[in-house]
Amino acid sequence: MSVASKFLKKSLDSELCYRFYIEMSMKTITIGQLAKQAKVNIETIRYYERRRLLPEPNRRESGYREYSTDDVIRLRFIKRAQELGFTLKEIKENGHHQIQANLPAMRFCRTS
Repeated sequence: MSVASKFLKKSLDSELCYRFYIEMSMKTITIGQLAKQAKVNIETIRYYERRRLLPEPNRRESGYREYSTDDVIRLRFIKRAQELGFTLKEIKENGHHQIQANLPAMRFCRTS
């Protein structure tokens, strides 16, 4: 495991559990709701999708994107990693596996 990967895992363990317990229903949300919950711009979400930092979302019959609360977790992880100085390339290379491996646990983290 690389140094960056270890650091991202530590950050993931300590930083991304905050406030998810409250929001953890598995209902689908719109891109606007996702942006609001993750505290990012809608264009940021679309950019991360193009860069493949976020998985391609399901589409409703109307064509609107459909997201889950897992996407909130992913976005918050990406933003926190950026705050810690990681580039999007580093996050994509090292952080994606950490997010996927820890999503089940993060869904049920309690705030302190």
